[in-house]
Amino acid sequence: MSLPPDAVPPVLRALLQQLLPIWQRSLALARAQSEADTHRLLENFAQVADQLAHVQLPAAAAARAGHPLKPGTDAADMPIGEVREPHAPGPLLQAGIEQILVGLQGQDRVGQMLGAVSTDMGRFIAWLEGHPDPAVQSPDEWLSRLAQSYTMEEQRDRHHDLPAAAQGAGVDFF
Repeated sequence: MSLPPDAVPPVLRALLQQLLPIWQRSLALARAQSEADTHRLLENFAQVADQLAHVQLPAAAAARAGHPLKPGTDAADMPIGEVREPHAPGPLLQAGIEQILVGLQGQDRVGQMLGAVSTDMGRFIAWLEGHPDPAVQSPDEWLSRLAQSYTMEEQRDRHHDLPAAAQGAGVDFF
């Protein structure tokens, strides 16, 4: 469907020309963030599963293998002095779990990104239906209000079509 140029009021055209690229960049950022976080979560779950697979006591391992422990032997019927100690849950497992939490926090960030775009789209639909936002009288005010709704520096950078700032390695858990 094509509209004649005069069918779209100039103020609407000006707003759309600025809003649509911002919405596209915001959605692209959320998609990229989600894909990266999903990949990291899968890697971290695999690492935690690997660590948990090695957490066992010699008696439990011997029972599973069908080899009862004899005095002075372990699960592989080797003298105790030649057996490596079983892995116990420790720093590697804790680090894996922390990385999973980081990934889950990343998914929360994606939700916040999508929420800002969704809310703005809702405001736009209401405006088209004749319910303008009384606090917004121009495209610049609209864009300013959208920028104020962001919770992350990445969103503000993308709003202004700036390269995304490098993320720090640390994450603060709330």
